[in-house]
Amino acid sequence: MQLPENFPKNLAFKLVENNHCRGVRMVFDGMGALVLKKHKRISKKYCLEFLNANMEWVLAHFKEMQVFKMRENQMYCFGEWLDFNAVLFELEEAKRLDGVLGRIQKVFKKLESKVEFVLDSTLDLKVLQVRLLQMLWRNAIKDFRYKKVLEILYKDILESYIIKRLDIFTKAMDLYPSAIEFGKSYRQLGCCYAKTRKIRFSLRLSLMPKDCIDSVIIHELAHLKYQNHSKDFWNFVAKFDVNPKRARLWLNAHKENLRIYYKVFKY
Repeated sequence: MQLPENFPKNLAFKLVENNHCRGVRMVFDGMGALVLKKHKRISKKYCLEFLNANMEWVLAHFKEMQVFKMRENQMYCFGEWLDFNAVLFELEEAKRLDGVLGRIQKVFKKLESKVEFVLDSTLDLKVLQVRLLQMLWRNAIKDFRYKKVLEILYKDILESYIIKRLDIFTKAMDLYPSAIEFGKSYRQLGCCYAKTRKIRFSLRLSLMPKDCIDSVIIHELAHLKYQNHSKDFWNFVAKFDVNPKRARLWLNAHKENLRIYYKVFKY
């Protein structure tokens, strides 16, 4: 498809046929590409007309993306940029600090990175720990080989928080999952399996505020009782969550979260 003359040369474009799409829909994906979704019966000519009519929107959003940059001196966790000391605190709270730091050292040795200064016994322990986190973060957002360790770090922090909150919400709601699992879906923040009574949480939650995580926990626990989104379901949720749409509202207001998610979790 011939793109408009003013279409940015360094902006990737994808045309996708989707039978679930009634008309034409245009979005930026987490990798920064512009995706135009259309029903198979809609012509490419119409898509081009649609694109031309919305170029002002495309250019405005592309400009925002150009401004966005991942920070290297801070780490994104629970919906905000944190100093590495604050991330260390979260790991200590989760009782996962030693395991995470051990894996970081192991991956750097395996990849033959320069870790001499990290192993310097004269360094203060906290300084050493912060440097390890910095090394992991700066390498993982640029090199997929380090991402698995970063993924485990986020899973450890999120799992610890969810287990603590489940202890509270399961008793309050009198609903108990058989097990909890973790995945990397960016659309589905949580999923309840009615037959097995398992609940699956997305690691994307580790990049969202804790009150949003609470909303997702309550939502999925409620599905153990109601396997739909009926009025009864929402009335039940409302007993435990004053703002059940909190997570989606927050994501809509923080579009950069998706780009951070792709940088952290996608290989």
